[in-house]
Amino acid sequence: MVPPKAKQIPFLLKKHEHTRVDNYFWLNDRENSEVLEYLQKEQEYSNWWLQSEVNEIEQLQSEFLERIVKKKETVPYLLNGYYYYYSYTEDSDYPVFNRSKTNKIDLQNDECVVDIQSLSIGKKFCSVSKVTISKDTKQLVYSLDLIGRRQYDLYSKNLDTNKVVLLPTGQKVTGNVLWCTDNETVLYNVSNPQTLRAYQVWSLNIHTFEKKLIYEETDPTFRLTIYKNSFDSALFIASVSTLATEIRICNSSNPSENNIIFPRKDGIEYYAYLTHNGLFVYTNYKAKNFKLLQLLSSEFSSSFEKAEQEKNIVEILPHNENIKLENVQFFQDFYIFQERSDGTEQIYIGYYNSSVKVHIQIPEKEYSFHEANNEEYAAKTFRFGITTLRAPFITYEFTPDSKKLQLLKEEPLAIPYNKDNYQTYRIYANAKDKMQIPITIVHKKGIIFDGSNPLLLYGYGSYGITIDPNFSSERLSLLDRGFIYAIAHIRGEQFFGREWYEDGKLLNKMNTFTDFIACAEELISRRYTSNTKLIAQGGSAGGLLMGAVANLRPDLFAGIVTLVPFVDVVTTMLDDTIPLTTSEYDEWGNPNDQTFYEYMLSYSPYDNIQKKEYPPMLVVTGYHDSQVQYWEPAKYVAKLRELKTDSNPLLFQINFEAGHGGASGRFKSLKETARNFAFILHCIK
Repeated sequence: MVPPKAKQIPFLLKKHEHTRVDNYFWLNDRENSEVLEYLQKEQEYSNWWLQSEVNEIEQLQSEFLERIVKKKETVPYLLNGYYYYYSYTEDSDYPVFNRSKTNKIDLQNDECVVDIQSLSIGKKFCSVSKVTISKDTKQLVYSLDLIGRRQYDLYSKNLDTNKVVLLPTGQKVTGNVLWCTDNETVLYNVSNPQTLRAYQVWSLNIHTFEKKLIYEETDPTFRLTIYKNSFDSALFIASVSTLATEIRICNSSNPSENNIIFPRKDGIEYYAYLTHNGLFVYTNYKAKNFKLLQLLSSEFSSSFEKAEQEKNIVEILPHNENIKLENVQFFQDFYIFQERSDGTEQIYIGYYNSSVKVHIQIPEKEYSFHEANNEEYAAKTFRFGITTLRAPFITYEFTPDSKKLQLLKEEPLAIPYNKDNYQTYRIYANAKDKMQIPITIVHKKGIIFDGSNPLLLYGYGSYGITIDPNFSSERLSLLDRGFIYAIAHIRGEQFFGREWYEDGKLLNKMNTFTDFIACAEELISRRYTSNTKLIAQGGSAGGLLMGAVANLRPDLFAGIVTLVPFVDVVTTMLDDTIPLTTSEYDEWGNPNDQTFYEYMLSYSPYDNIQKKEYPPMLVVTGYHDSQVQYWEPAKYVAKLRELKTDSNPLLFQINFEAGHGGASGRFKSLKETARNFAFILHCIK
């Protein structure tokens, strides 16, 4: 079957006295039947090519399913007198949310709160973003997306009568919902239907349907979110951009009564938390790696500087130039905070009115920390989860009074598994500017480093998101076939703190790409693998990384898998009518400024495709993607087909029933992973 070729309609894009010709701009029009026809042809070609790998795909799926414990329950957590947990039946794609008056699970008699499996029946996609229970435990609300666009409808359910009502929000909501203290009113976000920027906060009475606009964010570079901590006396509205925040504290019984804690200021980020001991603020004010402050008075100041002058703030956790303060969570008798030290999150207990802090010792070295459900402000224990590249998810409970760490549950596999058959550790690569770039590695014990090992190198490198080591039972299918799996902790993450992020953004973005290349070269030079066995993978902003390194060093890779890739950087960032653009000027730069325009143009994957050989590539998108519009990867594939000079496979998979995260449901997504792995295995044959 011959690969499809998109027709070319030259479209001139002019900016700063510079003209670009985009032959595939027409693919932006999702209402054009020819666009859908082209996408379907790409999907047909990809499916045809993958038929040669159908046995591998089916074998991989079988292995994935064999490892899954199909009937299972999560660890119950306490909230307002009930224990809540999720349960899966043997063949369910989605869970049921249950509750019980005791800590012992009894599926026959426990109350079903929300049956997500039933909500999914007859639906091609199903995502419940938020289930939140009123404090009197009689009502709940949940948000439901049946398309994959991350635009939700809001439902209420009376837990006495089981009556479910579609709430008349008037517009799609973001999925984030909070209860007010009257047990009748909820607070929710509304997003612009075109840009998907969350710009309004509304209150709604679930009985009378009375609605009220609480706040509207008019600055297009800011988006809104709402949150509260376990101490219920306040709600918070956060106006957030990449490099600035402004927090409003609301009366939880009347959110119309709200006050700005500190007005927004470029470069100053903060979040506020209310406790019985007063208001605490987590911020980067005079603290690149963040610090924790306490406000001594309920009288808010016009700035952090003025609060300092008035001696209205005191440092609780001071700034550390070498260690980033990652997060804080408050309880009645103590608070929890995480510090990222040498790339790994360390967990500590802090106490009010005391400088004492207790380090929770984790019995693993390179791990990923996950917050658990800690809903009770008066709780005497703290729960969290840990996972590594070789160990499944473990839920722990720590008791500050006794300093006891208790293992509550280790997520099992359905077949025998011994983590000691695998080893994980960290090595470092030398970047172009001599910086040391960490690489976290896992493989089966006994591997010989002779250059013959297949290796999958994963990277992201944007938004300050650090890719911590996480277990994947599906990945075992690669490891057991002799693969090495490696994560490149490139700049753009916050592996070594805020500076590591800032060295990989805006006019330093090229460091992200050259760091990844340095990691690939290091792995080859150490004979972990070779360029005929090395596969690169990344998604979303990591897809930008894949596109950039494919242009810069296609010779390094035997194959590239790029998922929902952000590849048309300049054109997207010049279009403020599509999602994410205006709120991300501080991440990528604003190309209306010629300096940023020219720099972004120097690395934008779509703009830098050349007539040369490219490695085999699998490109994946979701037709309803709200983060990276389908047309970016569509245009990218079309231009690659036009210019690349090799005969290597270029596959474009379009999920017409999903968005940015791919298929919903725990079984549906396995087919997509099996397809990706089959392509990877083909590349190293």
